[in-house]
Amino acid sequence: MQTVKIEYFGMSGQGKNLTEAKRDAGASIERALSGNYHPWAATAEGHTLIVYRDPWGWWYDLVEPNPESGYLRGVSGFASLDEAKQHGLSHLCQNIFAYNGVRATHLLDKNEAKEFGAWCDWQDAYKSASAHGADDEHARCEASRKVNNFCLCRLCMAEAKGEK
Repeated sequence: MQTVKIEYFGMSGQGKNLTEAKRDAGASIERALSGNYHPWAATAEGHTLIVYRDPWGWWYDLVEPNPESGYLRGVSGFASLDEAKQHGLSHLCQNIFAYNGVRATHLLDKNEAKEFGAWCDWQDAYKSASAHGADDEHARCEASRKVNNFCLCRLCMAEAKGEK
């Protein structure tokens, strides 16, 4: 069966005939125009998260305190403000840790803060192993063993099989 695809007032639509394709595009227009368009922002350790909506969904942008880099590319594809905030806050916390060494767990809910803490522990263990001369593969292995109590790298898998 053939599908009719159209652009209707700037929105795509498709259906088994022109009427259904227009109805589909009209539903997209209705979704784009309804709901909350109020932006949301958070600032911590000089970093700023801006969450906003356009007709196609929710986005977030991160702004760094460094005037040279200053702006990170926006991230899109979120269906709701809450989903964009959750992902944006996680990304904000990672940037704060990477640039400032601060664990901004107060920005996250309890479960996310726990996961973020483990992520930070892994980053610290990797950095320590690298500083002590480990190459990337060995530093990853050491960090995974230290934080996760196991590692699935090829070195550890070979060791588990009794290979060298």
